Amino acid sequence: MTIPATPAASAALARLTAIHGPLLFHLTGGCCDAGTPMCLPQSELRIGARDVLVGEIEGTPLYQMPSNGDACPIAHAMTLDVAPGNPVGFSLDIGDGTRFVMR
Repeated sequence: MTIPATPAASAALARLTAIHGPLLFHLTGGCCDAGTPMCLPQSELRIGARDVLVGEIEGTPLYQMPSNGDACPIAHAMTLDVAPGNPVGFSLDIGDGTRFVMR
């Protein structure tokens, strides 16, 4: 499934890919954290048996760790965007005072 990105998110993703190489997005904790994906170099996160490939954003995979073993039905209406704030967890810093969010 292809997940769209806003122009601002697309530019941020391209910038981070140029710096860090291939990236991935990961949503943890199921539906509750669906708006705060972590963006990481692919080499820095080992995908586990419970992680589900939800789709791709401009060729960058988006994985989710379902809550309680059930997949969260968020993929059908998501768009990657940016919003003011600091990155969550170990997510890469976009560098302009924004972080990735899912809308």
